[in-house]
Amino acid sequence: MTLSNENSKNALGNFLRKLRESASADMYGFKTISVRRTPGLRREELAQLCDVSTTWITLLEQGRASPPSLKLIQRIISQLKLNKTQSDYFLELYIDAYSPSETKSKPDDFLEISSEIEKNEIYKILSMLVYSFSSPAYVIDPKWDMICWNQQIAILFKGWLDNADFFTSNKNLLNFIFINDSSRDNLPDWEYRARRSVAEFRNDSAPFKHIASVNYHIEFLLKNSLHFKTLWEQQEVLHRDGVIKSFRQEDGKLASYRQISCKIEAFPALRLILLLPES
Repeated sequence: MTLSNENSKNALGNFLRKLRESASADMYGFKTISVRRTPGLRREELAQLCDVSTTWITLLEQGRASPPSLKLIQRIISQLKLNKTQSDYFLELYIDAYSPSETKSKPDDFLEISSEIEKNEIYKILSMLVYSFSSPAYVIDPKWDMICWNQQIAILFKGWLDNADFFTSNKNLLNFIFINDSSRDNLPDWEYRARRSVAEFRNDSAPFKHIASVNYHIEFLLKNSLHFKTLWEQQEVLHRDGVIKSFRQEDGKLASYRQISCKIEAFPALRLILLLPES
């Protein structure tokens, strides 16, 4: 089962509307003498900047526009002054919504492996990889299920990962943050981590919108966590590398790490995450 074109177009439209509403009209020289009913740029102002009709911008935000050209999408990106992460995400949504399904890449090999024997063999290889690092390390899939991890990361997630393994179902990082009450004790900057995690997950999951299990998990979180739902609707996207992450240790002291994310060439759906200690 894949995400329908209609849903993909709606995702693109929702993201565009949020970007437009987050833009500063003053920055573009539009006068704000009267009180605006909505924040940011009006549709007619964005249309003027991109040299298209207001009707077309409206239809694009509603997921009902005719397929836009890549040149036009790049013009929108340029006029809204998007950063690289936002630009990449916007292009990913555009490709997912308007490219023929047979031309879309599907880096979903691990998620679609049905053989438990094959999965176990992959797990052994990946476990050897994470255990080769002296720093906390783990492998994560597009749903943010923890595939494997070393002892150092299990210590940081005391009370969660130290009681889980590859064969247990309670190993989703987003479930831990938003549904497991102990996460607020474990993560001293919980509000910041929650907001950032949703923005990073939105960016990470964009190439996998055609995978039913990814969409099912998003729906599960939307239904079971009001906090996740609120943050998800903000449409924020962030890149995960270089971020400082803090954990509260058993003695109450804080330990901080710089996060590094690496793609695994043999399994494009998976990421290796390293936490390097901050001196």
